[in-house]
Amino acid sequence: MTQDLTKEVQDRYHRLLDEGADPNEWAYAWRSEYNRGGFKAVDFLMEEVVNPGKCIGCAACLTICPVDVFDYENEKPADTRNRPVFSVNSVSMPVPYSDQLITI
Repeated sequence: MTQDLTKEVQDRYHRLLDEGADPNEWAYAWRSEYNRGGFKAVDFLMEEVVNPGKCIGCAACLTICPVDVFDYENEKPADTRNRPVFSVNSVSMPVPYSDQLITI
């Protein structure tokens, strides 16, 4: 079933591309399929839409990505799905009129 859905979405994407459709239509197409579930739109986008060798710096990949997994680094699209997320758990600050630090 997932393969059938993937083929449907591929056909829909290629039809929009062949017709010269506005990228906003692509974005709607991806989001509607992604929200139906059972389809890995992100992987398909990386395979079909993002071809770094053909990148012209238009950032359309950022516009149409349904789940915001792309970033733009050195004027090229970058897949940011597997990057660690860092958080700060504590901060050290100087205590006024003292040589000590307080950690909060």
